[in-house]
Amino acid sequence: MEDRQPRFKVRSRLYASSGDCVLEVKVKTEGTMDKRHIDRPAEKHGELDDDACSFVDGVLAEHGFDPVADRLHTSLTTRFTRRTFVAREGAERVTCDRWVELRRPEGSAAWLDPDHFLVESKSEGGRGDWDDALAAQGIVSVSLSKYRVGHSLLGAPDPEEPLPEWARPLFSVTAG
Repeated sequence: MEDRQPRFKVRSRLYASSGDCVLEVKVKTEGTMDKRHIDRPAEKHGELDDDACSFVDGVLAEHGFDPVADRLHTSLTTRFTRRTFVAREGAERVTCDRWVELRRPEGSAAWLDPDHFLVESKSEGGRGDWDDALAAQGIVSVSLSKYRVGHSLLGAPDPEEPLPEWARPLFSVTAG
């Protein structure tokens, strides 16, 4: 499947363990990814005040997008517990997300079975020691977006990128 270009994502992140909050804008264009964030007070998590709108629209304008911040709204909230493991040398890291909850504003929700984890490895060049170790255990690498999974399970599935059949049984879903 050919990737859709250009596109952007705006998200507010609140780190429960530290109380840190950031507003992030990620713009993907052909061959590049521009990811920027600004620190926000925790009480402004999920809020798009004037400062936040200016930041979002400023980043998007650099990539040729028209202003949109005043039309953005929450479409999905994700919550999970994450553990991150970092290599002592190099830039490799792996995250393990457990107790994943995906919730739409109207209340419908999906939960990853608590016996499962979402494991994501990141390394220079895209293939590191963690990838090799997981493959040696028979664990197959797949591309998965919690955002797209949430929309597939809870309402607006993407016809160009449907939820893989193997993923559906891993989640419990409730109506809002």
